[in-house]
Amino acid sequence: MLALLGDRLGPVHSDLAKGPLKLLDAFRSRRHAVNDLGEDADTEGRVHPMIDPDTRNRRILAEAADPDTALLLLDLVMGYGAHDDPASDLARTLEQGFANGRSLPVIVTFCGTRGGPQGYGAQVAALCAAGALVAGSNAEAVCLATRLLDALDVQPA
Repeated sequence: MLALLGDRLGPVHSDLAKGPLKLLDAFRSRRHAVNDLGEDADTEGRVHPMIDPDTRNRRILAEAADPDTALLLLDLVMGYGAHDDPASDLARTLEQGFANGRSLPVIVTFCGTRGGPQGYGAQVAALCAAGALVAGSNAEAVCLATRLLDALDVQPA
């Protein structure tokens, strides 16, 4: 997804990048940013966010409170070993983050199979009910995100 976003938006800062685009703190965004909260440095001493989404949820709430955040692009892992109901948990976090009336587009993709134990249809329905847009692939999510950023008149980095 990082490469797709870079092709569309220009420079994208990330904890996965090298050089000047490297985010030294995955919990602090800079311009267009991609944070992989499942990286070893971010999971040391804590459970991976695909199992326990607390770290991800706190990060989402911080971004929702930041007036410079224009859009959230998230992925959720489904399958054995992942959270039992990641979409409902994320939906509660989104509702909490936007309780102040702020409108912030949220685009979600799923990593995993549609036949996973969480039930793809129920996961999509929970996110849509919370106002999120669900994309069928990373490429679709990036296209949607860039169209929304254009509509919001967010300038390239």
